[in-house]
Amino acid sequence: MSSNESAEELLRLQEENQKLSRQIEKLARISDRLQAKHNETMQSFNAQLQEQVHKEVKKRLALEYAREQEQALLIQQSKSAELGHMIGGITHQWKQPLNAIGLIAQDLIDEMDNNLLDRPTLVQRVEEILGQLQFMSQTIDDFHNFYRPSRAQHPFSPAEAIASVLGLIQAQMMSARIEVQTDLQPEVQTMGWASDFKQVILNLITNAKDAFIERDATERTLTLRQSSSADQTTLTLCDTAGGIDDALLPDALFEPFTSSKKSGSGIGLSIAHTLIARVGGTLKVENRDRGACFTITLPRL
Repeated sequence: MSSNESAEELLRLQEENQKLSRQIEKLARISDRLQAKHNETMQSFNAQLQEQVHKEVKKRLALEYAREQEQALLIQQSKSAELGHMIGGITHQWKQPLNAIGLIAQDLIDEMDNNLLDRPTLVQRVEEILGQLQFMSQTIDDFHNFYRPSRAQHPFSPAEAIASVLGLIQAQMMSARIEVQTDLQPEVQTMGWASDFKQVILNLITNAKDAFIERDATERTLTLRQSSSADQTTLTLCDTAGGIDDALLPDALFEPFTSSKKSGSGIGLSIAHTLIARVGGTLKVENRDRGACFTITLPRL
């Protein structure tokens, strides 16, 4: 190959190399633009996604808050309904001591008229009156403790809570001719809110009482029993009022606005189920023998 031809070949190769370099630069610029566009698109997508996630989280928080408010309202409505029963219980509880105080006062007048009122007799009558007043005062204290709210969970004895409820409605149960049998374990404790547990027990007992009266049951026995293992305690409340419609068992009875009573609101048992569940327990119901049997299971301390 001549020197002229070699020079021409070298020149051609240089031109092709320059052309190739320009193409590479062009491709690089295109790549940079595509990358910039991709980055812009991804930033826009991420911003939109973040905004969508923020909106969704805000929406869910709003729904959760609304559910909590609705639940709180239902609980308050349930407590208001139970309040009526408790006031009725106080009325029954106070009738007997008020009658007793009236009789003591009448005795004082009679004894004074007949010159039989000496100091020992007067002291005895005053002590009798003070005893009746102490009973009435204890009833008010029990009522106050029943509705006293507690912000934090605390250890309590389910058996003692049940005894407190029974003490408040004892007169009502006697008036309705209901025999209450208990086999409980006061030494066993659980963690939770005693006031909430009392509300559950009051609701279950009131429902049983209403069932006895509504169905004009001949045999009226309410049995409360407790058994415990190392990690849990189980309480059963069974009546002889004829049982619950099978269509409501085992879970439909605990749905909101569902009731086995003709005039029931359907709130009480739903709230009871919620209150027991939020401390890690369960509330179930079944028909046994001649009536309904509710079973509460709670973690044991």
